[in-house]
Amino acid sequence: MTVPLMFMEHHQGKTTLVDLYTASLRDACEELKKQREHFTPYGRMLLDELCAFGESIDFEAVAHATSSGAYAGYLPVAA
Repeated sequence: MTVPLMFMEHHQGKTTLVDLYTASLRDACEELKKQREHFTPYGRMLLDELCAFGESIDFEAVAHATSSGAYAGYLPVAA
């Protein structure tokens, strides 16, 4: 939920939440990286992606992921 809130604020030209959450994300990544050995390969990939996002917030990618036709309105197939 944090990323969409950051995007909404960024879109409005505000920075309070963006600055707060970015600092918090970077702190969390530093701590999680210390536990990397305990993650599965998939968990390591997610950690790497999350930390990369925290280092360089890409709001264009967020906009694409939250509003493009490829993702917005996606409904999983029921089993």
